[in-house]
This record gives sequence, C-alpha cells and structure tokens, in this order.
Amino acid sequence: MSEQPYRSFAEFHARTDLSKFPRIHRSCGSEQIQLIKTERSAGEVRFPAVPELVVGVVLEGELPFRFDLGDGWSAEHRLRKGDIRLCLPNTEARYECGDRYSLLLICLPAPMTEDLLQREPQTDFNAFEPLHAQSAFRDDLVQALAQRIWAESGKEATASDLMVDGLALSLVAQLLRRADTTFGDMRNAAHDWPLSLDRSARLVGQVKRARDYIESNLAQSLSIADLAAVCAMSPSHFSRSFKAVTGEPAWAYVQRRRCERARDMLQFTGDPIASVALRCGFASQAHLTSSFKRAYGLTPAVFRERQGRASSVQLVGF
Repeated sequence: MSEQPYRSFAEFHARTDLSKFPRIHRSCGSEQIQLIKTERSAGEVRFPAVPELVVGVVLEGELPFRFDLGDGWSAEHRLRKGDIRLCLPNTEARYECGDRYSLLLICLPAPMTEDLLQREPQTDFNAFEPLHAQSAFRDDLVQALAQRIWAESGKEATASDLMVDGLALSLVAQLLRRADTTFGDMRNAAHDWPLSLDRSARLVGQVKRARDYIESNLAQSLSIADLAAVCAMSPSHFSRSFKAVTGEPAWAYVQRRRCERARDMLQFTGDPIASVALRCGFASQAHLTSSFKRAYGLTPAVFRERQGRASSVQLVGF
C-alpha cells in the first residue's frame, strides 16, 4: 500500500527520491494533463495508486526489466526504445529496470478518461487490463500520439489545448482498440480452452468465487487485480479464464450487474437516485445515469417514473 496518497504521478515524482533524476514537467489541455519526460538509472521504481491512467513510452534504452502488479515479480523481459507500458488508475505497481533509460509519461486524469470511456457502451478502465497485464507492448500510433501531445504542450499557439484534447481522445481510443486486439490474440493462443474448461471444475469454481465476490462487493471499487487475487490467479490469467467461462469480460460483467442492481433498487425502493448510484458502485449519479441509459435506453429517473405509473395502473385494475 502507498505510504501516503498523491494527487498525481507528477506530485509523487516531485516529492520522492525520483526528483533527483533529470525531468521536464508540463501541463496541457483543458483537463490539465500532466506530462513528464525523464531519465532514470537502473533500480526499482514504485508507481503509487494515483487517479490517472499513465502511459509510459520508452524514448531511449535497451535493458532488462520486470514488474510486480501485486501477485509477485514477472519473468524478466527486455525493454527497448519504442516500448509502451500502461498503468491503470488507483493501481500500485513496482518496476525493476537493469540499466539507464529515458521515458515520456502521459498522465491522463481519471475523471477525464472516464468521461471518454462512457462514450463506448459497457466500457470502463478494466477494458485496459490486457495491456496493463503485459510487460510492455508496441504500437506506432500510440507512440506517435504521445509524441504529438508532448510537442503541442510546448506551444503557446491558438487552440493548442483544443488540439491536445483531441489527441488525448485519439490516444484513449487507440489504447482501447489495442487492448481489445490483445485480448483476442491471447484467447486465440489458448484455442484449446473451451474443451479443457468443460473438464475443469477447479477453474469454473474459481470464476464462481469471483462472481460471488462481485455480488458481495458491488458497492466497492473493483479492479481486475482485486478479482484475480480472490481467485489466486494473475490478472491476465484471470481475465482469460473469466471470459472463457462466462462469455463476457469481467469488467463488462461488473458493469452489467451494477446496472441490474440499480434497476431493481429503482423499482422496489424509494431510495434517492444518488444513493442508489453509490450503493451500486457508481462514482456519482451522473455516472449511473450514463451507464443506465446505455444499458436500458432511458435514464434512472424516467425508468422509476414509468415503473410508478405501471404500479398505479395495476392497483386500479385490482
């Protein structure tokens, strides 16, 4: 766990021993996206749980590298110029790098990114899990967009913030597309799963344990790392297992169950909509409203109003 909370990775970078390394810090866009260009020497680095989606692009270096997302150190990999590493919001991680390297960090505020994700049905931060669980990945478009954001951040030209906002939207969209492709590749590599799953009561039991945990903790923040820990699996193994058993990604299952519970509470209780939102794990009433409308085609308020009218009609008929 973090020794203390940090509002951003830039604050963490400035207030810890990472501040000894050369760095350039910029802030840009209407949402004040934080950018850090830095050089580092060999050693272990801790990423704190901050409310940002952090995209790291290796600018220079070729070095041995491993990471720990909470379930132990990974095998050692080679990190090279152009490699990209993704860290999810409010998620701790440790990295061990075996040589000097330079890095560009694009730190996207979680509220801004969440607003962008809500444009895509049944999507939240867990959609990025296939990338988060990888040591690193390569994507020419992600790399180019990160470099363009950095270049725009140094300009004082008209509409620079607007340009950065558009580039950030494109960056999030490409990360989502890449994550979806990565998950498909992982599942294709495990093409024998459907047959083995039919014979594997243990794996089905582990996924059931995760579903039971979800039902008991819908009001809480749930991450793939949390659910994987319940099943004693790595996040990547859990993600593949859950979708193979249930037919849908874990993040989509959580979102669906939250909407279904909210629907039941709106229909059968008189709790305020804001209270329903929090009790079902949504960040706010606005978050519930957008998710509910995507799922059912109408807002919670309209749903409750229609259910009330239907109940009145039934009582009159009785």
